[in-house]
Amino acid sequence: MIQVTYLEGLADSPQTFPEVCFVAFSTKILAQQKTEKEKKRLKKAQIELCFISATRGDNAKGLGGTLCRGEFLELLLRLCAQVYPRQALAPHLPGFIQTYFKQTSLNSKITVDRATIRKSKTLNIFLYDNMNGLRMLYSSFLLSNKFTVE
Repeated sequence: MIQVTYLEGLADSPQTFPEVCFVAFSTKILAQQKTEKEKKRLKKAQIELCFISATRGDNAKGLGGTLCRGEFLELLLRLCAQVYPRQALAPHLPGFIQTYFKQTSLNSKITVDRATIRKSKTLNIFLYDNMNGLRMLYSSFLLSNKFTVE
């Protein structure tokens, strides 16, 4: 869920939504650094290198590429490893996400919208009644755009 809310919170990157471009991503990350210690632990050059490494599937576009969800998660781990070098990442990942990603996710209104949709009985009945047609539209969209079904 953090990726969805984070992506939606990157309102300054609408041209690449739902993927994340470097400028929007690095701007948000650097803005989350409040203390000098945080600024020294993760510099823009480190973010650039991690972003380039995570976007290797973009035909070598490097900083001009965008992050899909798998690359986004890979970038999280790469950045966490930069902040906590030569340490196990698992104990540090929640704090890293809290520091650098939580506020942007909290600014997202998608969680409020999802809660509203879940509470709407009329909408849920409508979606349930039209489930087969919606699945057919979704499948044909995926096939025509060469996306994969999960």
